[in-house]
Amino acid sequence: MLLIGYSWSDIIMGILWVSLSILILVIAYKLLLRFMNRDAVNQADFCELYSLEIEPASGVLPFYFTSDKVKNYRLLILDSDMNEILEIENDRPNGKGTLIYRNGTRYDGEYSDGTWNGMGTFYFPDGEKWVGEFREDAPWNINWFDRDGNIIAKWGNGVKLK
Repeated sequence: MLLIGYSWSDIIMGILWVSLSILILVIAYKLLLRFMNRDAVNQADFCELYSLEIEPASGVLPFYFTSDKVKNYRLLILDSDMNEILEIENDRPNGKGTLIYRNGTRYDGEYSDGTWNGMGTFYFPDGEKWVGEFREDAPWNINWFDRDGNIIAKWGNGVKLK
């Protein structure tokens, strides 16, 4: 045996010195890597994505990006069968979805290149709503209902009729 003639305390002290030396080398190596890569990856350029395999999302999902730089992005909203429901690219939704505005209004319907295009419903905070077809963010063929469900006004081919 190679350790013949050494006391147990000498062996333990040797093991501790070797362990401490390895620990110091690992820390120095990590610091060196961090120093060499300090400008390689900027965490502010990325957003954090969460796996939906573990905990599927549902309901209203707020998200936001923070950055001093203008970024191009593309966000796909998929249903449980992985079919595309809504695509948002550079603040321009395409497909079907709900957009909730800060003032309490909400549009639930079809989008094309970032504008309301197609069938949808626009809800006002006081309970009134527009229901029908929209084109380029404007009422096209819709009925305007009060909170009790009575028709207040109508639009046909983009012109207010009543």
